[in-house]
Amino acid sequence: MALVLQVVAVVGFAVAFFAAGELRLQNPLDSEGCAGDECGDFSVQCQPGACACFVCSLLPFQETLFMKAVFCWCLLWCVSGSAVAAQQTDLTRAVLVTRGATAAALEQTAVQVLQEEVQRRTGILWATTDRLPLDATPAIVLTGPLEGRESWGNSLPMAAPCRGVRLEADGFCVHAEVTAAAPRLWVVSGDARGLLYAVGWLLRKLELRSGSVLLTGSPSLLERPAYALRGHQLGFRNRANSWDAWDDAQFDQHIRELALFGANAIENIPFQDDSEMPLAVLTRPQMNRRISEICQRYGLEHWVWVPAEFDLADGARTDAFLQQFDALCRSSARLDGIFFPGGDPGNNPPELVLPFLARLAQQAQLTHANSRVWLSLQGFSEQQCATVFASIERDRPDWLGGLVHGPSSPDLSETRRRLPQRYPIRHYPDLTHCVRCQYPVPWWDPAFASTLGREPINPTPVLQKQIHNAFAVYTNGFLSYSDGCHDDVNKVIWTQLSWNPQLEVREILRDYARCFFGPADVEAVADGILALERNWTGSIRDNGGITGTLAFLQLLP
Repeated sequence: MALVLQVVAVVGFAVAFFAAGELRLQNPLDSEGCAGDECGDFSVQCQPGACACFVCSLLPFQETLFMKAVFCWCLLWCVSGSAVAAQQTDLTRAVLVTRGATAAALEQTAVQVLQEEVQRRTGILWATTDRLPLDATPAIVLTGPLEGRESWGNSLPMAAPCRGVRLEADGFCVHAEVTAAAPRLWVVSGDARGLLYAVGWLLRKLELRSGSVLLTGSPSLLERPAYALRGHQLGFRNRANSWDAWDDAQFDQHIRELALFGANAIENIPFQDDSEMPLAVLTRPQMNRRISEICQRYGLEHWVWVPAEFDLADGARTDAFLQQFDALCRSSARLDGIFFPGGDPGNNPPELVLPFLARLAQQAQLTHANSRVWLSLQGFSEQQCATVFASIERDRPDWLGGLVHGPSSPDLSETRRRLPQRYPIRHYPDLTHCVRCQYPVPWWDPAFASTLGREPINPTPVLQKQIHNAFAVYTNGFLSYSDGCHDDVNKVIWTQLSWNPQLEVREILRDYARCFFGPADVEAVADGILALERNWTGSIRDNGGITGTLAFLQLLP
């Protein structure tokens, strides 16, 4: 097929050389659309709502002819190359080759996640074995670091990029042998959690349909995250707009899906906002414990956000808070980070905050020795910030994990300059709000602001990449602020960019679409999300693309 297309490309070059034409590709989401009278019989529907208009008119031979000929030839040659790249391997009948009961618990969990998520999308339950098949059955090898004791370890192909390479924590390797009589897909991770991220890669890239699993191309790659911290705050409290009504199974699924895109930390809000939760399925202490257990199951860091909305000079209230915190620590399966905001909420000076945090850390480390306290300078005056920096420089406390940059924090680059290098900075981006917030939607029509408010469904992928890449260099990563599942696209964008800041937004959205909508509508879903973001740019009256976006999305099945 590829050879035929390449022959056509050469012929096309010759034809184009002797007949100049004008080729125009029109964006289906342009405000002017793709008018039928322009396209005439040359309108080609490539997918629902998208058209390409080829308006060909013979022109006199002119100096631009050669460039047009080259363009047409390259276009056809690229099509032929795409045909080669589109080779697919059928993994429908594959078996999963694992280390079985000898594997680490998290490694076994990763295999289970792959089985469950593939079955959810296809109805196929892949069987597991600890040996490579001897017949033509396709095999997917899923393993943590090779130890040389595996019955199939020596079968790792010489061409695999992970052969002889020590993979980093959270990193993984994927290598496909698609030309063999028995196709094999090797998935090797640097540690147990890395295998979960490798499973996420598979679920984002495989074409999963009812009764069918296809692998496109012959991937051979090494992956590792660019930033150490990649997380989201899922605070179980009444203020949340969705998960205050969730049960623990829904939290488990949501946290799992965030991990499949590369997240490694989840932050809960165990105490703040003590208003009643009429929709709650579990009590707050019960859900606090379950969230920590879910994090433990998937090998994710468990953080808590614990502001002090009282005067820390009040000894009785301080002691009561520490007792409540101690009960949380003892009921948590794991606890890695304790985030204390200097303000928003809270109004205590650093002279009271810093000694209190030392006590908080001491309390936490009785049951979770590796936990650390993180402080934000939100709402602190310039003098108060100077007091914090001077104290850290003088004491170099071991209990301090680092600083957090959130809304109303001092300049991030200046904070990095003044903070000793041993202490990282966590970005605390607000992904959930559109107005009156840290990163408001720019050029938002007041009509949207007045009717949609602060927390509508808010996919802004292009904006989120700009924000992430502008500030990430000063940080060790991020753990976002969110109050619901309405911002899940933004969560995916941040998580993937913290894994690889060079990723294109559209590619991330294609993975998001393939994972949650299936392979049939990948391009349309990605286009639709990008179009939704453009709907919010400038005046509604002057944005002709809004009605086009609606018509486009209504054509999706």
